[in-house]
Amino acid sequence: NFPQLSAETVSSLILSTSSDLQTIMIQMAELTDILESGGIENKYGKRLIRVVKEIYVPLSLKLGLGRSNWQLEDDCFEMENKNAFHKIRKLVNKTREDREELIEKIKKEVTCLLKNKVAVQISGRPKNFYAIHKKMKNVTFKNIHDLYGLRIICNKDKECYEVLGYVHSKYDFLPNAFDDYIAKPKKNGYKSIHTAVKYGKDIIEFQIRTWEQH
Repeated sequence: NFPQLSAETVSSLILSTSSDLQTIMIQMAELTDILESGGIENKYGKRLIRVVKEIYVPLSLKLGLGRSNWQLEDDCFEMENKNAFHKIRKLVNKTREDREELIEKIKKEVTCLLKNKVAVQISGRPKNFYAIHKKMKNVTFKNIHDLYGLRIICNKDKECYEVLGYVHSKYDFLPNAFDDYIAKPKKNGYKSIHTAVKYGKDIIEFQIRTWEQH
């Protein structure tokens, strides 16, 4: 137990003092297997869920392991609140594989759209069920615009707006989902352009920013 240290502090300490990141990554893979097999209930008890959520989830973010982060959060969510988990799965109505295929499809389209126009790096992800659950505390499911998200990183502010223009020229965008945090940064200094577009029956959110802002 770490009663006087925050989870953020503990995960930072683990990362800064570890000389073997491979060991940490193996531990996270083992935890994922335990959670998915249901072994946490049968063998380890639900106390492990707290350790995973408070230590290994933020640790996976620090290591840039987005897929592990998604999986650990969703596995803990399902163990803690099966009814809410399955309700969201029904609302999303797509398998994880289908959702990731959708992201890859639009990534390829946008890569072709921007080829020889603007040098960018594009990444994407579907929103995991736990993140959807948290967001639904403030908005209804149909008003969540970032179930699918693409992040486009440019070199200059000017290029962010160029990319925005190309995206809006190809897809129908939602005016009520547009925010320019480059022109008007958030109070914490966050800078990025957010926009959402229609993609068939789905909505895709784009975050466009520079490397410095990222």
